[in-house]
Amino acid sequence: MPELLLPSNASLIRENIVDTFSCENRIYGYYADIDNECQVFHVCMPQNRGSRRWSFICPSETVFNQATFVCTRINESIPCEESEQYYILNEDIGKEEPEPENETNEVEENPSSQEPSYAPENGYTNDLPSVTPFSRRNPRPRVLRRRGKNSRFDTTQPNVISTTPLNF
Repeated sequence: MPELLLPSNASLIRENIVDTFSCENRIYGYYADIDNECQVFHVCMPQNRGSRRWSFICPSETVFNQATFVCTRINESIPCEESEQYYILNEDIGKEEPEPENETNEVEENPSSQEPSYAPENGYTNDLPSVTPFSRRNPRPRVLRRRGKNSRFDTTQPNVISTTPLNF
């Protein structure tokens, strides 16, 4: 089993950290370490030979919540001893949710209700989702000018730096 690599100050958060968790025969995902009362969690990644494990410790007064894959306060988390029954949630990592359909399984044709999207004019298509354009009003950069005595900017010509030295 690979060494448990945690920050050097991990023992300030939890004393007597045990290294008993194995990623063998586990799918890619996040796993609460029940033997460390869920204060430690692991990311497992299967490889051609065996698996890879990265270990993390939750901040003080928090535990890894297997139902949400984040460290939360103990009173906001599932009971640590129930974490193993939530390991199956790792199967959903990377899955896309199907797009909702209306009752007749047809796409609405009302163009006013749809967001504008970009489609290339050359007819090239791919399986990627369409891109909604983003625009700003007045995208011109602001020009800041100094005026007055001892200014570094010459006020007679916009945006020209003066050669007059500054007196501090």
